[in-house]
Amino acid sequence: GYLGYDYLAGNIKKTQIRAVANVADMRFEQLVELFKTSNTRAIHFLNHLSSECTRNDEIKNDQDACLKNTLTNFIDEEGALSATLTHSTGEELTVGHPTSLQIKPFQEKQLVGFSKASSNTSHQYYIKLCNENTLDCLVVIYPLKAIQHIFMANSGLGASGDVFLLDANSAFITRPHLLTRQLNSESPEDHATQHCLTRKNAEILDIDRRNIDIIHSFRFVPEMGGGCIMAHLDQKEAFATLNIMQWRVALIAMTLIGFALYIALLVGRNIVRPIDKLCEVTHEIINGNYTVSAVVVGDDEISALANAFNLMTKRLESAF
Repeated sequence: GYLGYDYLAGNIKKTQIRAVANVADMRFEQLVELFKTSNTRAIHFLNHLSSECTRNDEIKNDQDACLKNTLTNFIDEEGALSATLTHSTGEELTVGHPTSLQIKPFQEKQLVGFSKASSNTSHQYYIKLCNENTLDCLVVIYPLKAIQHIFMANSGLGASGDVFLLDANSAFITRPHLLTRQLNSESPEDHATQHCLTRKNAEILDIDRRNIDIIHSFRFVPEMGGGCIMAHLDQKEAFATLNIMQWRVALIAMTLIGFALYIALLVGRNIVRPIDKLCEVTHEIINGNYTVSAVVVGDDEISALANAFNLMTKRLESAF
């Protein structure tokens, strides 16, 4: 019984941990796919930009106007904040809402970069790429809302679950929905985050910054230059079925123990009572009463003993 319970409990834990891991995997795939799609569209736009607005010094003004209109249409379609086109000559054309975003070199596998949030602005992210033939380069800056739909509240994690995105410095990019009122810092500051920022993907059972037991699942995101997708679920909710099962198993065990004690008591009485009777007969014989006899009931060892007593008393009575 215990082995069966232990096996079932282990399966329940594995299933719930895997469910949290699936959410982290799904969000990772959605986020990376969004980054790849944005890059693909930007590459396609940059590669075809020269054919949209032919470079010709004699019609430079017309060309600049065409580039500006084409670039403006592109960021409108993308839902981007701004875009900067840098020609091979070093000339720059910026459309949209210019920002003071610091563009950093990309690491291997990196597709986008993220800015640091301030008290006045939230995180923004950007893509940058160059045309190898024309040497024109394009930087497109996107608002955070472009990815927020991926990290919606209760993202398949029940009432206590949450999923959010951290940058390479463990600062929140998307805010955790359930922790918002309890946050005193811009970082979750837990062991899971520390593990993830060392480029690890895993699931662990540990406390969070509220000292609540949590299933943590985390995925490192090299496509954004570092950072983590964190999926959390309160162990109390995740293992609620297991807790109910523990109480039921305990109740069943107590019931079985009580029933076993009751049966043992009945069996004990059936054994002890005839022996007590034989003891009474023995005392009578000791006192010289050889006419007593033991009551014989059934056909078991105690009955055989009672018959032996009766045979003994008859012989004693004949002898005396």
